[in-house]
Amino acid sequence: MHSDQLPYRQLHDEMLEYDGDALYDDVLAPWLRQQDGERRWLDTHRGRRGDPVPAITPEESWRLYALSRIVQLLQLSFAPRTRDEGWSVAPVSREDFARFMDALGMEAVNRAGFHPFYHEIVTVDQAADEDAAPELVDVL
Repeated sequence: MHSDQLPYRQLHDEMLEYDGDALYDDVLAPWLRQQDGERRWLDTHRGRRGDPVPAITPEESWRLYALSRIVQLLQLSFAPRTRDEGWSVAPVSREDFARFMDALGMEAVNRAGFHPFYHEIVTVDQAADEDAAPELVDVL
C-alpha cells in the first residue's frame, strides 16, 4: 500500500468494523472533516485536460483506486440484498451517498440512455422484445 492510499484504507477498515445504523454521521462525516487536503487534491484533477483523459502518475492512480474502493463499498447500499451477502457494511441513504461524493467535489454524470461506461447494471427486467436495447428504469 502506498502512503497516499492510507486515508482511504483507514476509512475502508472503519466502514467494515462499524456496527451501527448511522454510517454517514458516525464514520463518513468525521472522516471528511479531516480530509480538506484530499478535496483540494481532487480539485486539481478537475481542470486537467487529456486525450481522452489526462495523464496521471502511478501514485495518483493508486490514490484514485483507493477512493474507488470506498465508493464501491458505499454502492453496496443500493444493491439487491441476498441471504449470503458476503459483506457487512452498514448502508447509507441516497442522500448520504450524494453528500459524501459532493463533499469530495464529485459530480453525478447524468446520461439519458444506457451506456456501459457510465452505468452499472444492478438488476435486469426482461423486455418483451428480446432484441430491444437496454434502457434505464431507475438510476441509483
